[in-house]
This record gives sequence, C-alpha cells and structure tokens, in this order.
Amino acid sequence: MSSSMNIVAHNLQGMFTDRQLGLVAGRKEKSAEKLSSGYRINRSADDAAGLAISEKMRRQIKGLTQGTANAQDGISMCQIADGALAEVHEMLNRITELSVQSANDTNNAEDRQAIQQEVGELLKEIDRVCDTTTFNEQPIFQGAEGVTVIPATYEPTKVDNFSASGTPAGNTAGTYTISANAGDFSINGESHGWSDFKDNSGHTLADAMIAAGTYSFTHNGIKMSVEAQAGASMDDVVGKLNGAGYTTKVASSTKTRLSDGIEISLGANGTLTGEGFASNSAPRLKYNKTSDYHQVILYTGLTDCDGNEITGTLNLVLSGSHAPANLDSKLCDIHNDFFMINKTWLGEFSGGAPGRGYTGHEGIGSFDILDASGYAPGTFTLRDAINLIDGCEVSRSIITDTVMGDGEIWRSFSGTSQRSAGSENEIIVKNDSIIDTDVTLALSMVFSPDYKGRELTPEQRISSDSDKQVYIQSGVEAGDGIYLVFGRMDTNILGIHGLDVTTQAGASDAIERAKGATVKLSDIRSEIGAQQNRLEHTIKHQKNTIENTQQAESLIRDTDMATEMMKYTADSVIQQAAQSMLTQANQSNQGVLSLLQ
Repeated sequence: MSSSMNIVAHNLQGMFTDRQLGLVAGRKEKSAEKLSSGYRINRSADDAAGLAISEKMRRQIKGLTQGTANAQDGISMCQIADGALAEVHEMLNRITELSVQSANDTNNAEDRQAIQQEVGELLKEIDRVCDTTTFNEQPIFQGAEGVTVIPATYEPTKVDNFSASGTPAGNTAGTYTISANAGDFSINGESHGWSDFKDNSGHTLADAMIAAGTYSFTHNGIKMSVEAQAGASMDDVVGKLNGAGYTTKVASSTKTRLSDGIEISLGANGTLTGEGFASNSAPRLKYNKTSDYHQVILYTGLTDCDGNEITGTLNLVLSGSHAPANLDSKLCDIHNDFFMINKTWLGEFSGGAPGRGYTGHEGIGSFDILDASGYAPGTFTLRDAINLIDGCEVSRSIITDTVMGDGEIWRSFSGTSQRSAGSENEIIVKNDSIIDTDVTLALSMVFSPDYKGRELTPEQRISSDSDKQVYIQSGVEAGDGIYLVFGRMDTNILGIHGLDVTTQAGASDAIERAKGATVKLSDIRSEIGAQQNRLEHTIKHQKNTIENTQQAESLIRDTDMATEMMKYTADSVIQQAAQSMLTQANQSNQGVLSLLQ
C-alpha cells in the first residue's frame, strides 16, 4: 500500500512517532538515573558483567581498609610494649649502677643493705611491668601460657597489733617513724634501747626470753604498744616495729602576747590631772633614748597659747634609782617589786594676750607594770617594758568647763587609772607583740608495716615456656596476615631473679647478670621494633592498593558525567521534536473530511 494513500482507519504516522517518543523517553529516564546517582551501573541489568567485577573490587577495598586498621592496632600494641621495655631498660641500668657501687669494698654492711633494698624494689617493679603491661586487657609479656605466681610462705609472727594513743607534746606537728634493728631502735634519729619497751610486770623487749604481754613505750606524749606472744623472737620485734610510727597534726593554737598576764596601769598615786585650753585627746607616751637617760615623752593633748602641744619628759627608773638601766636586763633581776615611771609634773604655764592666759599642769604619779602577784614580771626585760609603753594611750574625762570673764573657756581634766575596758583613764596598749604560740596537737594517723612473719619460702614465679604470638589480619583473604611475637620478660626470663648485692661477690655476680639481662631485653625490643616497621610498610602498601583498586572500580561503575549529559541533551531535543511530529501526525488526517462535504 502506497504511503500516499489517504486513510483514516489507522494513524500510521502517529503510531511511528509515538513509538520513537517512547524509546527516547526510556533513554532519558536511564540517563537521569545515572546522572542523579553518579553510577553507571545501578542495577544488574545495566551491566551484568561490570557489576560482578565491581562488587569483587568493592569486597577487596573494604577488606583492605579494615586490614589497614588492624595493622595500625598492631603498631599501637608494639608501641605500648616498647614503651614499657624502655622503662625496664632504665631499671636494668640502675641495677647495674647499684651493683657496681656495692662491689666497691669501701661500703660497709649497712651500706650494702641499703643498696640491696633498692635493687629488690627494682626487681619487683620489673615483674610488675611484666604482669600489668596489657593491650586491650591482654597481657603482652607473659608468654603464651601466662605467669603463675606462688605466694611466699611465712612463719606467723608472734608480735602484732601495733597501736598508738595519747595527746602529743610539743608545738610542732610531724611524722615519727621507728627505725629498728636487733640491737636498738630510733625515732627520727633519736636513739633508744629495746629495754624502753616494757610491760606492766617490768619485762622488756630486750629480755632474752620475751614474755607474753603488751609492751609500751611513750614518745612525745604518745604511748606506742605491741602485743607479744610467748616465744616471740627479736626478728618478730624488728619486723613489726621497723617502719611503724604515728603522725600528729595541729588541732588548735593560741598566741601569747607580750602584754598577756601583765597589769599595766597608773600606780596608786597615778592620777592624771590638768587644766588649760585645747582638746580632749588622750595623752600618749613615746620612748626616747638620750645619751644619759631612757625617757618616755608624755604628750598631753593640751596646747599652749601659741597652739603648740604641751609635752613633758618622764625618766624611766627602777625602784627609785635614776641610773640608766640595761635594756636587756630582766625587771625581776633588778628589782623584785614593780617597774614605774617617776612621778612627774609639768609646771605651770602662762602667756598669751592680755586676759588670755592659763595656768595648767599635767602629771602621772606613777606608771606600773606588774604581774598578777604585784611584782615585776619574771620574764620581762626593760626592753619589753619600753616596747609596751611606747605608743601607749591614757584615756581621761572632762571634769569641768569654766567660762572666764573674757569669755575664754578653761577646761579641767581629772580621774584615776582603772583597768577595765572603756573606763576613764584606761591604759590602751598600742605596741603589743606576739611572743609565743601555744599549739595543741592531736594524733592523726598510726601506721605499721604489714609484717607476716619470718619468710620460710620466697615468692615463686613460673614463667611461660613460649613467647606470646599475636595474629594481625592485615589482608582481605583468610591467612593473609602477620604474626607478631612478644618475648617473655620477667626477672626469671632475664636471669636476674634473686639478685643479692650485700656482698662483694654477690655484687660482682649481679653486674654480669644485669649485663646479660640488658642484652636479652635489647633483643626483645629489636624484634618488636622490626615488627612495627614491617606493619608500617604493610599499611603503606595496602593504602596504595586500596587507592588503585578504587580507581579501577570507579571506571567500571561510576558515570561519565560529560558523556551521559551529552546523551541526555540529545535525547531531550529528539523528544521535543517527536512530540511536535506526533501533533502533526494527529492533524494530517483532518484533510480527508473535505472529501465528505
């Protein structure tokens, strides 16, 4: 059938255009999917073979990434191990140093015993490092089977229950520790004999046969006690008391001042009187030393007609003697009665403009410093007295104000000394000082060594027969990994268990054994360092593999955005054209209707 025929039963042009439009829409849909996801393969139908290859590569990438993290954990484990061994190396060097020191015969037995004590503590610490160095709670240096520790056994001690009680003496808090040996003991360097520890029956810890009982010794007010059983030995005594002691603390304190317990007052005749102009300020005293006298200047608080304060000089004497005294002489040594200032009066004054004169006098009958019994204080010196007097004030009261004929006011002062605070003519000490601090101490802590008794068998360590191996799964396949080996490290393996430097021969042996231990430890550290370097190279290699595999997988699975965008644009143009042609095809059969008119 010719395509030029005019038919209306079928719209063949429209059918063709519609089919093409559907094909273009399908291609655009897939292009949009690839562009929006970034992947060329979004389902297996997109590229079945490519999907299979891509998923295998993804498995490899994921596995290698985790394997790299595993290798990094292995490096961390190596670093922890090497850090611990570095400290053990330091301890071995110290043991060598101490062994060389002890090997010198200028040391006596006590010196070597002190050196042995430090060596013993270092050996314990090496074993502790072996037992406690872990990674993720897994021991590193205990070998494949771990370490078995058999505790030491002891003959039970017959001296026990150290205690301390009482009120400490003295003004200084501190810690007091017993240093004991079979011959005697000392407390912070203060030597004592074992006979000082006694029971109620007079037995002592120095007795050849120590009787059962409670033995006590008092030191600085603190009673220290231990309980002994029948048959107790001096080893038990030394073991329990060497390192025992107590600590005191300051519970309270009070300060003693120079004026405490001293009565400072105007004497029996010590009235303070005066007349004249000026203020009601308190008279005050000030010490002054000349070449001939020790003096106290009395500042009256009164002024003369010219406005100048009226002062007077009081000579310091002891019981009427006018001779200058030694400032450091005790008052009770010079005179056993009282210390006083001589009765001194300021004379009458006159002057000023006519009708504006005054007559006045100011004086102190005596100025006493007494103890509670009315005598010169036993510990007071003249210097102490002067310190208190200097700057002292004496309060007073106004008796009368008299208005004179010319309108001038005359003011009179009077009163006698009283000691109570706030009273008239009170003695106010301005220049006091602290001379002593009285401390009350309290017992704050009692301590004693955990002495179990004489050692019968020492602690034993049974080390593993093989080194610890740690498998690091660094690759993506089963078996694709690395075994790390961590050498066993304790005093048994290093050959230094039980070092004894208390003799010259033992010290020489310790030098050689410490040298061998250093060599063994260096081998262990070298192996750990080599393994760490290997893991670092493993990580670098796997990161490179991950990068290249990811690149290859990307070429298979990822969308080529430029190419796909070009396809999407072309299909968009074709789709628009097809839509236009479909419209034209639907209108082409409209011409047949003209034949029916």
